[in-house]
Amino acid sequence: MNAVSRIFEMLNRRYLIRAYFIGLVFFGLEGFMLVHSLTRGHVHVGGDMLMLVLMAADTLLFPFSKFAWDQTRDFLMGNNIVFANAIVIFVMKLFVNILLWGFAIFVAPIGIGYLWFRSHRRAA
Repeated sequence: MNAVSRIFEMLNRRYLIRAYFIGLVFFGLEGFMLVHSLTRGHVHVGGDMLMLVLMAADTLLFPFSKFAWDQTRDFLMGNNIVFANAIVIFVMKLFVNILLWGFAIFVAPIGIGYLWFRSHRRAA
């Protein structure tokens, strides 16, 4: 349990709150689409429950997925400043966040592993 608390302490509280808020928005939108498809008569009980579990896992793991992406982006881009149209940047960020939320179950272990390694190195 100590390792879990150290991993959460490595992330900024505002970063976690913002990432969980974004994840909950995606969960809500996907949940709305799932409920809407159920009201149309497309019932797949096992698949729907599995989808809810996957969506919940993606929402819980999204901050770590986003952290892995942010660290990779910062490493590759450095301190460069990119000038572009605000709408283009917003659409790109939305697209990246949707992908990170959808694949959080695969990307988040990289972020968690990095935080775990960094927290153990800091504790020693």
